[in-house]
Amino acid sequence: MRSQTDPARHRLQRLLWLYFALLIIEGALRKWILPGLSDPLLLVRDPVAAAIIYFAVRDGYFPALRLTRGFTVLLAAFVLLGGLQLILGYFRSVPVMVFGLRTYFLHPPLIFIMAQVLDARSIRRLGVSTLILAMPIALLMVLQFQSAPHDWINLGVGKAGQQIQSALNKIRPPGPFSYITGPVWYFSFTLSFLLASYVGGDRIPAVLRWAAWAALLAAVAVSGSRALLVALVPVVLCALAAPVVRPRLFGGLLQGFLTLAIAAAVVWSFNVIREGVDVLNIRITTSGGSRELLQRSANSYLYARTAWTDAPLLGAGIGLGTNVGSTLAGRTGFQLGEDEWSRVIFEAGPVLGVAYLAWRFWLAVTLLRHAARAASVGYVLPLALFGACASNLAMGQWGQPSTQGFAVWVAGLCLAACRLSQAGRLREPAMAHSARGTRDWPVASGRVAVDNEEP
Repeated sequence: MRSQTDPARHRLQRLLWLYFALLIIEGALRKWILPGLSDPLLLVRDPVAAAIIYFAVRDGYFPALRLTRGFTVLLAAFVLLGGLQLILGYFRSVPVMVFGLRTYFLHPPLIFIMAQVLDARSIRRLGVSTLILAMPIALLMVLQFQSAPHDWINLGVGKAGQQIQSALNKIRPPGPFSYITGPVWYFSFTLSFLLASYVGGDRIPAVLRWAAWAALLAAVAVSGSRALLVALVPVVLCALAAPVVRPRLFGGLLQGFLTLAIAAAVVWSFNVIREGVDVLNIRITTSGGSRELLQRSANSYLYARTAWTDAPLLGAGIGLGTNVGSTLAGRTGFQLGEDEWSRVIFEAGPVLGVAYLAWRFWLAVTLLRHAARAASVGYVLPLALFGACASNLAMGQWGQPSTQGFAVWVAGLCLAACRLSQAGRLREPAMAHSARGTRDWPVASGRVAVDNEEP
């Protein structure tokens, strides 16, 4: 039986904390601290991810699940496909292929490793840290919103340009991240911890919750981003679903929304917040509103259908559809479509491309199933975290490193939280080194963590 004080587990936990820290500060490193190294710093988390996988496999912390076995089969198939694409002359760049394989396969294994090594104490610390960090991130976004588009605080990555425009000569403030996509995923992640703390989750100090609500509202107000609003919706819906399966949770949820209403009234007293809301309203109105967002989602499906019929059987080149891959190949812009589904299908072909997307859906459905079971016994955090990562798992543009980083991080926390719930028990072999490969992931009664390897 593995002990909670196992040095191998602690090493992996420290590496995961480092991964999280780099996910937060990666943009700041690229924009302000080391702009001359902007391009290499895009991959700053890659060595950490590789180290986590190495130590997890070596020390027996990589689980043998159907999902991980399917992932391994896809890895072998993609490596073979990449070699064939090079031999047959589809494209002539080994670095492009390597970057493409990295995009598909380097970071997702962390999801399953996190589920093995994170305990209840680690998850709570990560949640509290997320809420604490929300305050300086929101404050930075407010300062960026108030500053001129060309001020140093609004520098783009690798150049003295500006961030993406919103409306009324305001940019979409990215905080410490490279682009606005960082706050989109960060604050949906923040909301999941906030709501879960009211609905069957760990109790968080009231002062911290009030401050986190204010930070969340301020960030949304000045973001100028419809994507941030959309990303919050699944988290709220998942939290609302909890009282349906566990009616006694309704009181806690009501308390959370009352706190939100009071915090909103306080935050609204600041002029910069009202100005931010005006800019956001103009942005929504002039861009077509909800109809345009629905059309964009429909277009992703239509583009994927087109890619499925138009893509070569062996694809056009693994990695070629990403910005980095196209740059390495001496091209500019999106080469194989801007949405994720069409990019994957064009890169890997209609067979392997669809297989990889199906694996991502399989992962999302698995998380939903076990998160719903956890909610049925009063542990809502997995379901809230699922709401924060579901769309990113299914449709997120993983060619963009921070988007993939948040998908992996939140999904890993979701799976870890499921493991700590009797209802979220994953009936799969627990450890790659198990004697017969038939042991379950042990869990505690309710949601108290126990040794998670061998019963």
